[in-house]
Amino acid sequence: MKIKFYAEPQNKEMFLDQFEETQDKADFIYTHFESVKEKCKAILCPATNVDHLGSVDPDIKVFHLTDSKFLLENVKATAEHTISLMLQTAKLVGKELSGANVVLLGGNGRVATQVSKMLQGFTNEIYKVDLHNLNLLGDYLRDADIFSIHINSNISNEGFVDYDILSYCEKKPIVINTARGAVLDGYGLLEAYDKGVITGFGLDVVDTYNNDIKEAIAMCPHAVWTNHVAGKSIKSRLATDEFVLKEAVRWAYSNPK
Repeated sequence: MKIKFYAEPQNKEMFLDQFEETQDKADFIYTHFESVKEKCKAILCPATNVDHLGSVDPDIKVFHLTDSKFLLENVKATAEHTISLMLQTAKLVGKELSGANVVLLGGNGRVATQVSKMLQGFTNEIYKVDLHNLNLLGDYLRDADIFSIHINSNISNEGFVDYDILSYCEKKPIVINTARGAVLDGYGLLEAYDKGVITGFGLDVVDTYNNDIKEAIAMCPHAVWTNHVAGKSIKSRLATDEFVLKEAVRWAYSNPK
């Protein structure tokens, strides 16, 4: 597929500079992390998904966010950011949340559950679909005004949302992704936009190593993008750090060696 570059970029330079700065920091951190990882007895990771840690020796204890009840009640920054992207992107393309039909992929997960509750009063229908029960995804997408992605990233679902999935859409919805960049095929997304299958998209995460994708998103007149900030709020960050630290302290007391 040949990516179309649009004539009027929206702060293209700022967008690309932010992603380059973020990627440089990430590369530095993970290069250092890889050099010391195997010397660790434990790793504290205040996130639900730990795929970014790479391969970790099974003897190394990894503490991450596992308590769904705690997360549902205390960590809502990503869900709020998802709603924000929905509102901004809808406004950009002339749509409204009021009366919209919304498809939540990963609909029974933590963020999608929170998003669903926050959408009450805005929307007409909320369709929840999980990866283990995809038989109705096509039917739901045909009726969707908004398609929001909330699945974890792993090898089996890399690029899962591609042009073939998006081609089910009949009402030219907007696409929102605050999950992981790897689960959304950037080429498929842009092809769907170029062909009028979707009218726009709001992204907090993209494939940061694909310069063509970044360039095309930066030039798109119907895209809202943020630089992987969905989960960043003082309240949520303090809650996740405290949760992981308490789990580590309990483990350290029970394993004094």
